[in-house]
Formats: sequence, structure tokens, C-alpha cells
Amino acid sequence: MTALSRTFKQFASLQLPRGSAFRMVAGGTLWGLILSGGLLTLSYYSCGVICLGDALVTTSLSVAAGIVTIGPVTFLGAKD
Repeated sequence: MTALSRTFKQFASLQLPRGSAFRMVAGGTLWGLILSGGLLTLSYYSCGVICLGDALVTTSLSVAAGIVTIGPVTFLGAKD
């Protein structure tokens, strides 16, 4: 158990940059991935299969839309 706790301690000490631009891109990307997962789930539910091309296009457009729309909202809501 101590080896596992040491491994987690190494990950806990990892510091990500906390700049506004990083939060903007990270928030938009996370939102886009969640949206893409929902849209691909709906596609699978209606058709029974997900095409790889459809998944790539849906994911890339969702992430781009998230960065363009949700990213600035995350940036403006940040209290530095």
C-alpha cells in the first residue's frame, strides 16, 4: 500500500499552469469532450454503431466550439 501512496503523492505534486489562457483552453476542451461523448452516445443509440470518421469530426468540432464559446466564459469568470 505504501508504494501506491507514493505513486499518488508524485501525481499530487504535479502543478499545472494556472494562467487565464490555460484555463480558457482547458475549460473549452473539457466541455467539448463531454459534448462529443453525449453526441456520440446519441448516435450509437439511434444507429447501433459509431463510424470512426463521424467520431473524429464530432469530437474535433465539439472541442473547437468549446474553446471558442465556453473558453472565454471560463476566462471571464476567473478571479486572478
